[in-house]
Amino acid sequence: MPNDGRWMSTVRLIKVNRSPVTREWTAEQKHASGDKAIWVESGDSVGFSMGFTCTAFIDEKDAATFLYWYPSGSLANVMDTEVRAASSRPLPKSPRNTRSIRCARRSRKSLTP
Repeated sequence: MPNDGRWMSTVRLIKVNRSPVTREWTAEQKHASGDKAIWVESGDSVGFSMGFTCTAFIDEKDAATFLYWYPSGSLANVMDTEVRAASSRPLPKSPRNTRSIRCARRSRKSLTP
């Protein structure tokens, strides 16, 4: 008989929030948990902080890949953990980042594009 059998779903729909998300990490006390700035140290051991603002979104063609790698589906969480960690990773040695603070101040016009 054509109506015998049982129904099994073959498609699962998962909505991905692709809205842009902006994160701001600053030294100002804007955040409930305090200072979120990216702290760095110069070659001559002078510590200073940098404010950092980042905006990201999930492109439509990348939505499935995003859910594969981040099943929680939270772009804000990914930015607060992975993007922030990558932005505070030490820079590789190069002529541009081995100068002292004093030398960089003298030659800052040559450092800007």
